[in-house]
Amino acid sequence: MATAGFKPLYTRAFDTTLVPRNMRPTKKQLAEDTFAETYAAVALETIRRPHEFKDQELKDVMWSFSRVS
Repeated sequence: MATAGFKPLYTRAFDTTLVPRNMRPTKKQLAEDTFAETYAAVALETIRRPHEFKDQELKDVMWSFSRVS
């Protein structure tokens, strides 16, 4: 998705450290954005079970997230 140029509508949606909560999209808004849902699912699974991913796979996930911003 990152290489193809697909981006969520709300690229800062998951930045919980720099963007105040009241400036982030609501869960409803995110649910309407297929790409945001996809990125969220990837992030969740990567965090839940990092031991199941190879180093290269984790690097690729991090790279694709960095391309979204």
